[in-house]
Amino acid sequence: MPAWSTTFALVIGVAIGLFWAYNVNPTVFNGANPNRLNQPAQDQWIKLVSASFQGGYYTTEEAANLLNRVDNPAASVQRLIDDPNTNDGERRALQAVQPLVVNLSGTPTPQSPGLLGELIQFIVPLILFLILFPVLTLIYRLLIQPNFVAPAIQRFKEMRDPELRAKNQRAREELKRLQEQKAELERIKSETVADADLGEPVMQTLKVYSTGRSFDEAQEIEVDDRFLGQCGAVIPETVGNDPVAVEIWLFDMFADGDQNHKKLFVAQAALNDPSIRARLASDPDVRAEEFVLAAPGSKLTIDAEKIRLVAEMTSVELTENGRFASFRMKMAAWDKSNKKPSAVSSAPQPVTASYAPPSMPSATLPSPVASGMPPMSAYDDIRFDPPPMPSSRPTTPSTSVGAPPMSVYDNIQFDPPPSMPSRPSPIAPPPMPSLGDEDDPFGGTGDFTPVPRR
Repeated sequence: MPAWSTTFALVIGVAIGLFWAYNVNPTVFNGANPNRLNQPAQDQWIKLVSASFQGGYYTTEEAANLLNRVDNPAASVQRLIDDPNTNDGERRALQAVQPLVVNLSGTPTPQSPGLLGELIQFIVPLILFLILFPVLTLIYRLLIQPNFVAPAIQRFKEMRDPELRAKNQRAREELKRLQEQKAELERIKSETVADADLGEPVMQTLKVYSTGRSFDEAQEIEVDDRFLGQCGAVIPETVGNDPVAVEIWLFDMFADGDQNHKKLFVAQAALNDPSIRARLASDPDVRAEEFVLAAPGSKLTIDAEKIRLVAEMTSVELTENGRFASFRMKMAAWDKSNKKPSAVSSAPQPVTASYAPPSMPSATLPSPVASGMPPMSAYDDIRFDPPPMPSSRPTTPSTSVGAPPMSVYDNIQFDPPPSMPSRPSPIAPPPMPSLGDEDDPFGGTGDFTPVPRR
């Protein structure tokens, strides 16, 4: 929209122009029709035409045409004939043309608009200007100036300045690249398949590299204005000016442990050169076994605690030395907190458990020896019969329909196990003789008898 200062200046200019046209330098009529003359001037016109017709200078058609140029010629001729100030020669000439003007309608005389009319003529152009000027300004700036005026001025400047021409050419190529990247990103979003567990991605982007461009891209990962982390891609290794690897990194904001994660797309030249592989693997966050060969359709996945990031090479062009010339890579991130829960069947109705475990059978023990207590070795190979399995033991509760929930077994009770057979008391060893303090080979250091505090 035009600035207020510009609009005000143009309004003042229009007002000055109107004042100049009406007062300082008004319109001068040249060759105007007689109907624009005042009444005395029109009367003089009628008398002159009448005298010329009577003198034979005009034909009947010419005289009628000239008399028809004034307002109401029939009434004007009759008024002049009846005027006592008209002399006899003029009266005879008027009476000669009176038959010619009987059927003439004449040309009406313009009426003065008056004060109100003159104000309207002055104000209406200002109002129309105020309405039309912003509209015309928008049309000019949106359609005419960028499409016709600006390109013409730009071409003229570029013709005079080669450096400016080269700079503008690079800007146009960059703009074209961004437009193509935006269109491809929209296409990728429409073709992205949702993750089976995590649903639709919360972030999608397209990264493009071409020879000569710097490449260090970053993208925030947000869900409903909630910051989850960042991801990006950077070139960690080059040979000359050609990249040989692309590092994909992920920062997980809410991870409890390591928040930074990295993986690499590598070109064929990096895989063929042990020194390049060693330099890439020197990063403690990068493992050589996770290098992914860059090719159309190749993917790598970074699974952090809260975020899953998938990067895919959609197109790759390599130089003759196996290094990156250009590539296009799409990246998508998912919020792992939105993982879909596994389907769970409806909870079964609780049933009453009627399970009672059988009593444990008595163990078969060797018969005691009548002549005395048997030695302990007699019980070394003692065996017990296994408990019989009940015929209608309930199965383990499951989530299938009709099975009882685990809560029915919370208060289950089992019969106490049978008492173990009595064993003979072991023979107590004879008491050790007291050695006394003098006989203590350790000098009292082995005496752990507590000494009461005083």
